[in-house]
Amino acid sequence: SPSRGLGDVYKRQLYEQPRLLQQALNSIDPSVLGQTDWYFMGVAGFAGQDVFRSEIMHARELFDVRFGTSGHSLSLINNTYSWTDEPIATKTSILQGFKKIGQQMNTDEDVLLLTLSSHGNQDILQLENTPVEMDNLDAVWLRDALDSAGIRWRVVVISACYSGSFIDDLASPTTVVITASAAEKMSFGCTNTAEMTYFGQAFFAESLRENTSFTDAFKDTRLRIQEREGFMGFEPSEPQMVIGSLMKTALPAFEQALFNQRPALLNDNIERNKEDITSETLLVVE
Repeated sequence: SPSRGLGDVYKRQLYEQPRLLQQALNSIDPSVLGQTDWYFMGVAGFAGQDVFRSEIMHARELFDVRFGTSGHSLSLINNTYSWTDEPIATKTSILQGFKKIGQQMNTDEDVLLLTLSSHGNQDILQLENTPVEMDNLDAVWLRDALDSAGIRWRVVVISACYSGSFIDDLASPTTVVITASAAEKMSFGCTNTAEMTYFGQAFFAESLRENTSFTDAFKDTRLRIQEREGFMGFEPSEPQMVIGSLMKTALPAFEQALFNQRPALLNDNIERNKEDITSETLLVVE
């Protein structure tokens, strides 16, 4: 039993979780037939540092306020201090989140932006929320869970060390995968005092606000991270982006539905420097 050995406080918090999850799931509205609706789901995996919760909450606020996903968003948070406020992230709650979003969205028209922030290792994203024992996430499980929920069009953003190791198993013709690092590389910024990781800051807080496509936002992100890691003397993390073959065709229309929620803000210097990013990090999966 997950509650074995827990103190009374933890037991009360644990018993609140089904209500918190159901309340969050009930707040996800159905899409509007005949138009593209975007859904947002964020997962903060590691409870022991606030940066992961903070990153997911900042990302959700960006999508809800600027990109119109309010009523179409869900966050599952592992954090030592948020047990009584937010549903925790387990494989079970993630499955339930996918299932609800899959039921509410239109398979042909709508898109899910899924972002996960945690510590990572080769082929593993950590789920940890002491004292509850949890299984970690792997890419095969994640892809199967998305498929089972009937979520066809998806943009998956993973902010974790070695997150590029998820690409091969997550990639599909209808998926965009964006990772904070290459398969064999660490990413940086998950300190106790940070509000967001280096990748989260560059991608969510900066680049998505200044562009009207994921490709341009990714190129911006990569430039910003290269500059910051170089300044700090860190080994390059080499963020990655892979676009499925069908998604490559469909993405411009999906992006128009997302980014037309607000006026574009383009930085001319960044725009010029984007062309210097080598194309080897942008792949198309057939």
